[in-house]
Amino acid sequence: MTDTEFHEGVLQSLASMNASLASIAQYFERQAMEEGDETTYEVGSFVLSRSSKGDPCAYLYATHPGLKHPVAKVYVEKFGVLPFDPNAAKKTFVGEQGPTRQFAMSEGFMQDCPVFTVVNTPTGKLTEAGLKVLKFDRVLSVDGSTLPASPPSAQAQKEPPADPLPAQPEQPKEIPFVLSVQAAAAWSEREVAERWMRLFPKTDHEPMT
Repeated sequence: MTDTEFHEGVLQSLASMNASLASIAQYFERQAMEEGDETTYEVGSFVLSRSSKGDPCAYLYATHPGLKHPVAKVYVEKFGVLPFDPNAAKKTFVGEQGPTRQFAMSEGFMQDCPVFTVVNTPTGKLTEAGLKVLKFDRVLSVDGSTLPASPPSAQAQKEPPADPLPAQPEQPKEIPFVLSVQAAAAWSEREVAERWMRLFPKTDHEPMT
């Protein structure tokens, strides 16, 4: 077997594995939508778009590459609960439905965002296939944290970070009472004794004179 044949075999195996993972992901996606009242997805990217009213909205995409379609649609009224600002996207997609992952990536609409988990709840409606129609409800966690992160306020984004406080000079430590022979000679015996007692009030020793 040549190196070229070996590499082609590896690529075919990887392609087969990717197709299998996509099928498994689709199965669990369908099962999650059919069972329970709430569905969670880990999100890692988004596409900015417009609603039928012309207002901004964001389509959220799961971190799992097998989920080809958006897992949630967030309207502008709930942009504040997201851990990023969708309006910062470089391009805006125009369409009635969210684009597929592949189309959004190839056309430059897909934008990365902090990894977080969303919770979708049923609307009470069913699709033509009989599946529950879900809607975005809330942010469950952000990048593993149990508490959702809040996006920085506009004022905080405009204000430059505060300058660090200047380093405080180290305060000199008080050293034990030590006098040179010349300094001791200039002090009276009483002054030496009083200085010694202030520094060592509990000592039983007498100061040297």
